[in-house]
Amino acid sequence: MSKIKLKRSSVPSKIPIPSDLDLGELAINTYDGRIFLKQVVGTYTNVISVQPLKVSNITGGSTTNEITQISSIRFDTESKFVVTDLGGGNVKISSTASQNFNVSLISAGNTQSSTVSNVTTLAFDSDSGFDVTNLGNGIAKVAMNSTFKNWNVDGSPGLVAEGLDTVNFIASTGTRIVALTSGTSKSLTFSVNTATTSTVGGVKVGDGLTISNDGKISTTDVSKSVFLYQDGFLTVKTGTIRWYAPQPLVVYKIIGRIAFGADQDVRISSKLNGSSFSLATISTGTNKIEETVDVNMIVDDYLTVDVIQVGTQSQPGFGLSVEFKYRLL
Repeated sequence: MSKIKLKRSSVPSKIPIPSDLDLGELAINTYDGRIFLKQVVGTYTNVISVQPLKVSNITGGSTTNEITQISSIRFDTESKFVVTDLGGGNVKISSTASQNFNVSLISAGNTQSSTVSNVTTLAFDSDSGFDVTNLGNGIAKVAMNSTFKNWNVDGSPGLVAEGLDTVNFIASTGTRIVALTSGTSKSLTFSVNTATTSTVGGVKVGDGLTISNDGKISTTDVSKSVFLYQDGFLTVKTGTIRWYAPQPLVVYKIIGRIAFGADQDVRISSKLNGSSFSLATISTGTNKIEETVDVNMIVDDYLTVDVIQVGTQSQPGFGLSVEFKYRLL
């Protein structure tokens, strides 16, 4: 019985050239299991191969899930694959799937804001306390090690949080710190011991201050007075007696009095360092006048009083005193 044998070669990967074959003639590579034939398209001549198609996954250079005897391959458009015919038996496989993503802030009510589009890489700020750990197999762990990094203390060196630090709050003498740890809202409450009129939280206050039961500190009305006089029957006179301020203070009231009233108005002028800042009138038939002022004095400023009008010669008025009320600053 006659056998028909085609042109053949057992050399691995050997491929015939166009001149080795006539149109319609086949050649076989018995090692590779491939069949070749001559192709002529217009003036273009080529040798093409006919062989079973194989499909497999390749991971790290290793082939897995190999499927043989494939007659056709189809690509899923819903998975963003696109097949383009390039001609000459060539096709192009591409994907329209975007590798970028969007990043947004999201509130407790699931409202997005501050969206950044077309992001390819996320970077986490270590100064804000973030830490990124590679767990392998394409998994990264993002941890928040510190939400308060810098703790500033007035007049003292500050604290810098590193990793999972612990902040301790220590109550001093006369104070209390209470932590509310139950419920959804956590809080710290700082308070002082019940106040007395002279102490709050173990701290004693000085003269001129009082403390309420809820710890509020306020000034007391520590009022002081100084008097300038004209004894005997009143006469019009420029004051020469001076009172000097011992420390910074504020004069807030002037009270003029006469022991016996005059038969007409008595007028007095109060002066600071020789300049009048108040004109007061004790009306006919009265013995007293009060006037509110606001005069600041510093050390060695001085007060004087001029009598600029008295009663008639028969009843000029008798025994003038001028009181200056003040508070120390």
